[in-house]
Amino acid sequence: MENIKQQNKKRTTPQNSALYSWLDRVADDMNNKGESLQTVLDKKTYPCMLTKDNLKSEVIHDIIWAMYSSYFDSREKVTTTKLSTTELQKVVQVAMAFFAKFGVEQPFAYE
Repeated sequence: MENIKQQNKKRTTPQNSALYSWLDRVADDMNNKGESLQTVLDKKTYPCMLTKDNLKSEVIHDIIWAMYSSYFDSREKVTTTKLSTTELQKVVQVAMAFFAKFGVEQPFAYE
């Protein structure tokens, strides 16, 4: 029964803060390795520095959309606030695997 409650619990403020802190460290590591948003996203855009904000909007939100699109009316409406703690953990696990392809492995811890 406790496991079911955990899955339905909305993501917490500390968890969201941890997400931003983690993305900040990932962005720093990737920038130090010479990566740009262009290389990370494999899009034909101008190179720019990676930030926690563009990693969240371009990577995290894409993963959320891919995994939980039924929660949202459109890709533009994706937000972490609709995710449970368990769902956000799953999103972070996918993101960790993606960032590991660039040689970046940052721990994610919250609460």
